Amino acid sequence: MQVIDNWLEKDLAEFLSRYLEEGLLYRTNWGSIPGDGTQFLMAKLPLTPLSRFLYDKINKIKKVSIIDSYVNLHYMCHGGGFHTDDGDTTFVYMASKNVKGGEFEIKDEEKIQYKFNRLICFNAKKLHKGNAPTNNVKRLTLAFKTQSI
Repeated sequence: MQVIDNWLEKDLAEFLSRYLEEGLLYRTNWGSIPGDGTQFLMAKLPLTPLSRFLYDKINKIKKVSIIDSYVNLHYMCHGGGFHTDDGDTTFVYMASKNVKGGEFEIKDEEKIQYKFNRLICFNAKKLHKGNAPTNNVKRLTLAFKTQSI
């Protein structure tokens, strides 16, 4: 696992946070694993110059092809369930400010504190989940499912 703090320049991180919160259409009743009882909101990241820029930045960390990219939105009542992802490497970007709780967790490993402008890169086949925030703040994470080139 790799953790990169301050992945984006400050102004871009601020812009991306607002865009992900206000500029996308979210689906309700989404879950990590269908039928497991966890629910949160999800939106696909459209292919735009911004998403292409983010893909290029990811490729500077590791040469990959993007399989899927989307945003998870959790409130205090929304937690994720342990699951694996498609591909071999997942990148998760933490896009919200002032989140308390909301840790990212890989089963039987250390929990990673939710922190604005943090990128986590990990083995997609490890069981992982996002925990709900403990304060009344939207917890936004941008996920990139990838395959090594």
